Formats: sequence, structure tokens, C-alpha cells
Amino acid sequence: MQRRDLGRSLSQTRTTTRRRPRRAAARPGAWRVLGEALATGRLASGLVLVAALAVAAHVATAPQFRIRDIRVTGVQMLDDADVIALSGAAERMIWTVDTARIASMLAANHYVESVSVHAYLPDRLDIAITERRPDIRWVAGGSAYLVDAAGLVLGRAAAPDDSAGILAIQDLSGQPVEPGTRIDIAVLSLCRELALRLSAESGTTIATLTWHPIDGVIVTTPANQRIAIGDGSRLDEKIAVIRWLHDEQIAYTSLDVRPEAPFYRTDGQVRP
Repeated sequence: MQRRDLGRSLSQTRTTTRRRPRRAAARPGAWRVLGEALATGRLASGLVLVAALAVAAHVATAPQFRIRDIRVTGVQMLDDADVIALSGAAERMIWTVDTARIASMLAANHYVESVSVHAYLPDRLDIAITERRPDIRWVAGGSAYLVDAAGLVLGRAAAPDDSAGILAIQDLSGQPVEPGTRIDIAVLSLCRELALRLSAESGTTIATLTWHPIDGVIVTTPANQRIAIGDGSRLDEKIAVIRWLHDEQIAYTSLDVRPEAPFYRTDGQVRP
């Protein structure tokens, strides 16, 4: 009996020992954590990161970094205010301004040959434009259009000053004209050459130049003489004929110097 009781007691003691809960691991105190952070530099790094984020947030939204100084150079036909409005950059944060997109939008204007856009801290945007220069005043359908040397229709002549001193050509074709379309460069070249040569080489003054798709270029003099030039082929010979009639003082009302059907008419009271 005594052995049995002793065995049971030992068994219970072992069971109790095995079931005793483990002690929880000791946790470092706040001061210890702070000390370790200081020792390893983690605290300093965290503070620097927070400060950097605060500075970045301030810079990203600070009013002194809004675009307020927009400088436009190189424009004569275009208006500065229109260029600034088209850029859409005024009062925008300088960090959000896409200079390439602005340049692309401005380049879509027919008056713009080339453009560069640059942003400068804290609030400045520079827009430098090279304009296409009007070379011809093309009159069609009761409206006047400005055309560059390559034949591109830039836009309507808004006022007489827009085309002062520019060669004018009347379009009798009835074809629609709008900005962005192109005029036959051969027609423009012929009209320019006539404006330079006709008076100097034949003594004939140009009052108006007109163009028709069938008749070609037609010159009208101040005396209301009509001279059908046609196209630019054999121009030296055509000018020579006009010069001969001028020198011979032959009064004509209508002259056609196109090689396929040359003629002149003398009916009417016209001074040579």
C-alpha cells in the first residue's frame, strides 16, 4: 500500500511539473527601444523622411510656385494674350506644367512655324514662337486670306493692316478656301515673278492679279486692259510680247499671250 501511494504521488508531481506554464518573454521598455533607435540611426532617418515629406508637400502646393510670369516672344501676327490663353498654363503649379504638350498645342496653329516652351522656377514660363510670314493676300468668296510662301492658308485677314504691302490675288475659281488648305505654289510663284518683272521689263503696271483654273493668271492694268498670262511657261516670251505692244503704242483692251491662242483686241478707248 505504501509503495502504491508513493508511485501515485510521484506521477502526480511529474504531471504537475509538465503542465506548469512558461514565463512570457521579457519585453524591452520604451526607453530601451528609444536608445536602440538612436544608436542604430533609425530614429534620425525617420525624422529626416518626415521632414522631407513635409517640405515636398509645402513646395508642391506653395502659391509662389504657381505660373504667373508667362513671357511670349516672336509673335507679330498672333496676339500675346491668345498664346497665353491657348497654353492653359496660367496659375497652374509649375510642377504640373507639361511644356511638350503646350508646344504641341501651339504648333497646331497655322501661323506657328516652330515653338519652344521652357519653365523656370519659381513661377516663369517662356514661350518662343517663330511665325510663318504672310506672303500673299488671297481673296476668295468675298473674304481675304493670308497665305505664306509655301502656299499654306494661315487664316483670314482680320484687318487691312494684316496684309499691308502684301501682293493680292483674286481667286475666280469659286473653290472653298479655309485656314490649313494650300494654294498652288506654281500660281503664287508666277504672280510674284510678274509683280517683280512686268513693270520693269515691259512698262506695264499691274492693278490687279486674278487667277482662274482655266484661264490661269490674268493681269489687269490701271487702264483696265486685260492680259491673260496663263501659266508660268515661256514667261520671257510673254513679257517680250507685252513689251513690244507697249513700245509700238498699240492700244488694246484685251491681250492673250498664251502660246496656244495668242491674240489682242483694240476695240474700246484705251490708252497704251
